[in-house]
Amino acid sequence: MRALLLLGLAPASSSLLRRWWAGGNATAHRLFTPSPRAEENLLASYYDPRAVAWCERKYRELPGVVTGCGFRAIKRDWLHKYDCGHVVRHLAEADAVSAPDIVAAARVYAGNCPFFIDDRPWPEPGRFVYFGEASKRRRAAVTPPAAWRPWVCDGTVAIDVGAAWGDTATSMALAAGPRGAVFALELIPALHHHNVVNALANRNLSRLIPVNVAVRGPGAGKLPKTVRAVRVWRWFSQALPHLRKHVSFVKIDVDALSALTAVELLEDLEAADERPVIKAEWFGGDRKRGCTRETEKVWEAARTAGYGVFAADATTSLESCAAALARARAHDGGAFPGGGGSLYADLYLLPGGISAVARRCPPVLPKSAAVPALPIGRGDVLPGGRGRRRRRRRGR
Repeated sequence: MRALLLLGLAPASSSLLRRWWAGGNATAHRLFTPSPRAEENLLASYYDPRAVAWCERKYRELPGVVTGCGFRAIKRDWLHKYDCGHVVRHLAEADAVSAPDIVAAARVYAGNCPFFIDDRPWPEPGRFVYFGEASKRRRAAVTPPAAWRPWVCDGTVAIDVGAAWGDTATSMALAAGPRGAVFALELIPALHHHNVVNALANRNLSRLIPVNVAVRGPGAGKLPKTVRAVRVWRWFSQALPHLRKHVSFVKIDVDALSALTAVELLEDLEAADERPVIKAEWFGGDRKRGCTRETEKVWEAARTAGYGVFAADATTSLESCAAALARARAHDGGAFPGGGGSLYADLYLLPGGISAVARRCPPVLPKSAAVPALPIGRGDVLPGGRGRRRRRRRGR
């Protein structure tokens, strides 16, 4: 039976929920290993030490401010002057992890605003937490774990680049199972928190590790100085080198940066032993512009790295950008470029052009593998110390 709980009122089954949560905590202690202390926290963005006092005070004064609940009066200062999202991220994570149950954990992020826990979003075990309204459209956008199982091998690692509010990362982690791990990369702290609470909601079934970093590229616009912008495979190899050979799948959905991110990943994999399956968004804006040089590079990099390019069904081979674009126009018709439901909204990059049936999975994560745990911990101080001082204007 599907149960959708509007929380803010104590649910009738709160005692059952608390027992479940306690079991999840016990399991989490067995599954999660402490984040290794390193010189630099590569799993977090930076923060400006001058903003700490103000941001932490507002975080305590305004419950839910981290996800935008009740922050309208301080929105400009919170987002732009101090960039508080990166400053207090670790505090919210720690508070949510130490909460007595999933309801309290979600309340850390939602404050007085509504949130929903769907305890059966799919036929198989797993839960999904929504901040705000759990509309039919939002529930339909949450991908079931079964959709990822042909590609996310049980007990292996996957990377979700552009995890947004966890609609794919949560189910990818469930597909990987309690032995596997999924790293969810999301730039925006308010969206990052969605991934955190869903990691906690399923902590006895999966390991989802939300990472508040961004991909870099000329299409990213002007990012705040506090953002750690990464080249995915190089960053992962530096931050978690012992997990690299266990990566089975990489999903890329960063809009206008998707093509560039896919090309960089393919270029880095060309010299690597690993051959994960890649699912890359073919951004609607890119399809509308046609086969630009940036898009053509996806096919070139794929050929060089030994990958085949396929449509979203992972079976329709796309020999070139021009052929793919022609098929997309014919498929979408007057709706071109079609949205997420289009057969050509995503590209599957398959090593050697293999199918889901023929693919070989990488080695399963050993039980002793060190996998980072929530909370990730505070980020590093903004490079350059306390930021640049404004130069005084000299009078004439």
